[in-house]
Amino acid sequence: MNAPLLLAQALYLLSPLLAAAALSAAVLRFDLAPWARRPIDLGLAIGGVRLFGDGKTWRGLAVAVLGCIAAASVQRAIGDRAGRLAVVDYAAIDPILFGAAMGAGAILGELPNSFVKRRLGIAQGKTTTGPLAAVFYVWDQVDLLTGAWPLLLPWLRPDGALVAASFALVLILHPALSLAGWLLGARKTAR
Repeated sequence: MNAPLLLAQALYLLSPLLAAAALSAAVLRFDLAPWARRPIDLGLAIGGVRLFGDGKTWRGLAVAVLGCIAAASVQRAIGDRAGRLAVVDYAAIDPILFGAAMGAGAILGELPNSFVKRRLGIAQGKTTTGPLAAVFYVWDQVDLLTGAWPLLLPWLRPDGALVAASFALVLILHPALSLAGWLLGARKTAR
């Protein structure tokens, strides 16, 4: 197993999510498309507690999908020049379908986390203390992959090493990107 190559492949595969994060930072920082800042849960509640809360919006879903489509289009244009980094045949993909699956999957992967946190009374952007703190910290970092990976299966059949490398990569990059977003004024918290 070539760990640096696996990490590089995971980074290249998931780079549309990085593009979507950068686009999201700009949209949040400058409050672009405020008309789409509507909660995905449409305000629905169970026992007086919102399903996901105000943090999961249709605007966020649209930004994730559009950012991933744009980046997947660039990957398709690069094609086989990516060499061993490409674990997908980018010449054969439809970047709209591939990017939409990745972006929508990432947002869908975040919803169960938000649902559970609202049930436990954990406010948006916050975490808990005690024994569950570590569980929620890890889940907060990798939840996007739990939704994205299943939706990418039509294009690739990853081995366990690539999936593990992607989770390791996201555990490192996600907190760094969250901190950068907070420093740029695009996030309310550095977490």
